[in-house]
Amino acid sequence: MIVAKGKIPYNKKMKKRPLSDEILAEVTALLDLQTLQLPPYAEIKIPRALPEKEEFSSVKDIIYQILDKALLYKYRDTPIKGDKKLILFTWVIPFGLGDLSMQIHIADILAKEIPELNIELISVIDKKSPLPNKLRSHLAHHIVKYSHPEPPKFSKAIQDLMRSAFSILEIPAAYYDFLSLKSMIEKENQDPPIISRIGQYGFIDTPDYHPATKERSMGLYALEKGIIILDQVPPQKRDLNTYFAYLVTKKGIITYFLSILMHRKSDLENLTIVVPNLATILPLFNEIDFLSYGIKKIFILDDPNTSSLSIQKEGKTLTIKHTKNIDQKEFIYWMNSSNPFVGLRGDGSFTECLSTNSLFFYDALDHAVPFLIDLYHVAYKELLPYFSLCEYLILLYKTKDTPASRAEKIASLLDDPSLYVGMEKLRMILREKYSFNKSISHLVKKNYAFYSDLTLEKKEDQAFEDFLHKKISLKSLLYKKN
Repeated sequence: MIVAKGKIPYNKKMKKRPLSDEILAEVTALLDLQTLQLPPYAEIKIPRALPEKEEFSSVKDIIYQILDKALLYKYRDTPIKGDKKLILFTWVIPFGLGDLSMQIHIADILAKEIPELNIELISVIDKKSPLPNKLRSHLAHHIVKYSHPEPPKFSKAIQDLMRSAFSILEIPAAYYDFLSLKSMIEKENQDPPIISRIGQYGFIDTPDYHPATKERSMGLYALEKGIIILDQVPPQKRDLNTYFAYLVTKKGIITYFLSILMHRKSDLENLTIVVPNLATILPLFNEIDFLSYGIKKIFILDDPNTSSLSIQKEGKTLTIKHTKNIDQKEFIYWMNSSNPFVGLRGDGSFTECLSTNSLFFYDALDHAVPFLIDLYHVAYKELLPYFSLCEYLILLYKTKDTPASRAEKIASLLDDPSLYVGMEKLRMILREKYSFNKSISHLVKKNYAFYSDLTLEKKEDQAFEDFLHKKISLKSLLYKKN
């Protein structure tokens, strides 16, 4: 039988797939969580629900993902010796440099967590994508340019680098030619590296990272591994009349602008909105009625060019300032010095925004909506008394609603002090309970241990099977060294 990739063949004689409630009941019965002592970021979380899909129907696979961070914690003290390298491999989605920023942040975190680790970065970037000069790691960093959608051609030096590493982390985007890459790395390689794939926030329900793959997805869902947390940036005095926004969708851009215009409609203060991608913003100005919000004139500052548009004789001025090709530090500077209501568009800018005391507006593409829903559920579970926060987070993932209706509700919530208090508490909870920083260093150490001792993986697999068959306790599985 020929089956399309990713499809499960239908067979009347096949056993009926169990419902998610049945799977979770079996999972809960197997896990005894009362006797465990784990740090908050590695605590075991059971999902509130599972997708009714074949890829989520195996109790073994679900438990593996639930226990993964706790099992990685076993390797926290594993020493890394020798000159073998860790490679961070990142395919940067065309015209989206957030993946590159994330790769650099993760490299910095690993270098801090494991100072003896020898790290090199390989970034695959489309030739047409803008690449700021400052967007480079201070570690060994190899930029491979290619013409999308043709696969890149890796030099022999880059191939040898990957083939001789002890581990390769592909993070955070699923490289579209991964199977060819894997084949090149492992072909006739007597000592191939351990390859771990780690997906971006909220990607557990995708072909590359679902539970049956044994791979990992970052994110806030119980089967995901948490998010990248950066050091907190010292707060500074903010210019409340200046806003910073890195936005992507038509609805999101209009919603963000309308939220500001509605919120500031009754005052006469001139406003400035700083944007890194002016070409995306300008075409949508025709769909915003600036006249109704007291705007007299719009200035466009795109150094060295300037232009203006007169709207009416009375009112305030709106300045749109273009800051092109900015790097991570500049992103964080603007997030930390402008009005707290900051616009962002992806994992990288979300992570950077969390290092400031900002109130983020997440302009989500469709693939990011599951992450925003999970973010709401974290707030609902931990911070329900902060009704304005929960209501605000709901508005972020309701991307199908009209911009005007979303903006009107957001504008009213921006006057509620409890929204800002709730957001600060949410940031604290994410830092404490949902950080992936330590776990990713534990993964590197586990990969090094497996690379150094080829029998260790089989021993771990056997211990996991023994636990599933109730031959050993959960405590024994998590704390006994093999």
